[in-house]
Amino acid sequence: MSGRRKASKSPQANNGCGDAACGANSASSEVPGGDKCGSLMEDRALLTNLLEAAASGNKDSLLAAINKVAQKYGTRNASGTETPASATPEEGESAAAGAKGPAATAPQAAEGTECGKFGLIPDLLLGFRDGEGRTVAHFAALGGSAEVLELVLRVCPSAPTARDSYGKTPLFTAASLGNTEMLKLLLDSGGDAAARSKGGSTAVHEAIYWTAVETLQREAKPNTTSSMGTPLQIAAVTQQQEILKLLLSHGADPNNCPGSDPGTDPTVDTGRDSNASVSYSSPFPPALILAASKNDCSCLQLLLEHGADYNATDSEGFTALHCAAETNCVKCAEQLLKAGADWGIAAAVRGRIDSPRLGEAPAVAQLLEPLGLSPQQKRPPPQRPSSNQRPAAAEAERTGPTGSTDGPAEGAKQAPPVLITLDPTAPAPPEAVARVEKLKEAGNAAFRKGDFAAAKVKYSEAIEECPKVAAARELLGVLYSNRSFTHEQLEDAHGALEDAQAAAQLRPEWSKAQYRLARARRLEGAEEEYIAQLWEALRLDPANTQIQ
Repeated sequence: MSGRRKASKSPQANNGCGDAACGANSASSEVPGGDKCGSLMEDRALLTNLLEAAASGNKDSLLAAINKVAQKYGTRNASGTETPASATPEEGESAAAGAKGPAATAPQAAEGTECGKFGLIPDLLLGFRDGEGRTVAHFAALGGSAEVLELVLRVCPSAPTARDSYGKTPLFTAASLGNTEMLKLLLDSGGDAAARSKGGSTAVHEAIYWTAVETLQREAKPNTTSSMGTPLQIAAVTQQQEILKLLLSHGADPNNCPGSDPGTDPTVDTGRDSNASVSYSSPFPPALILAASKNDCSCLQLLLEHGADYNATDSEGFTALHCAAETNCVKCAEQLLKAGADWGIAAAVRGRIDSPRLGEAPAVAQLLEPLGLSPQQKRPPPQRPSSNQRPAAAEAERTGPTGSTDGPAEGAKQAPPVLITLDPTAPAPPEAVARVEKLKEAGNAAFRKGDFAAAKVKYSEAIEECPKVAAARELLGVLYSNRSFTHEQLEDAHGALEDAQAAAQLRPEWSKAQYRLARARRLEGAEEEYIAQLWEALRLDPANTQIQ
């Protein structure tokens, strides 16, 4: 896990709404107004219940959690009596109206009416934050339930603009999951699609992997540059032609390149978004070069049709045509030459390389031979956003091109990693796998009977028997996950955590492994780590009702 800040130092400077809620009414609790945020963050039981309920997507669970908050931190009406947390909506509205008085403005009265139902001052719930600064609104967006998010928005009017430690609003969460319903709710409630995180990205960067980009385009700026590059560059390197077309139709600049001057970049909206304190120029090559390096002729042609500079170079002086030559893509090379690409433009590059790569790229070499020299040595590929998995863009945002993190990493406490080495090439003998499956089923049967000690023995035997080869990775991950759950039933926090870490190492994109980690963290009393791990499990599989 990443480092955690103590509650009294929980990042609040950039979100505004949490601080406002905590300092708005010093009479709302026995805790002085200046210490309210610290008090909320220290109240681990309430914090865990609230965020877990929001992530579950269950409105009744969230209502119960809100009522618990109201019982402890509820507001007082004009006569000094506390508004009951269990008041009916009509009673709550009357109490709120009396507290506001005739001078209240219409928006204030509306907010007071909604919050009066629960006996809470507006935005109070935003003072509860996990170790990454995420609020109940972020977790509601993660849970994917419209009625839960609507409830949060009613009691927290500032929720759409609440920021976590990395400067990300709930809009980023909804965008990263491609949840258009959540996006529309947040946008209609005041969410800003152009808001930038501390890494310079917007929700559009998160939504590149989903059709949700279209929902965001009504307000977002398609040329916003961050440590991840531009949305267009991400779409090019992940070979998403439809997204690329959509971005270009909304004004994305195909020539946004590393050499652009961030000081004069009109997309840096520092006046609108104070969170984006740093201007970025893209650290990655132009989109056309990325498309050529992927042999993506369709995306390359689309970029050319929208005015991409066919002679643009990367930081090493290589052009898209050089990339086409390196990968021996005749069609890409022909498209670039037809557009007017100049093979001899990168003189500095040609001075460092020899004759055409006739052996490795014969077709393109034959095409280019009349034009002069072509690259012989294959250069290292340019650094660019990973196209392997959906979470890679979020990780690039988190670490940036140099590996530094946006969030608090110093002093991070992490459990020792469980190192499991698998043979990448050896097969998994069928007879061995059959024995392991039999042991696993015996463990499952014992578990169902409630004989957890016997189940643990069978799972341990299965782990010992299981071939330590890549072909058996999934089976081994299931065994460690099952044994972790057994440790949990035996109240062995250390064993549960160790096996959950093993399962997560073997299958990092398996939501159940992350859920086992969350459960183990909760068993050992690490509430912050539990919430963070639960977030990760739901991010990987937001529709998993077992996790919720």
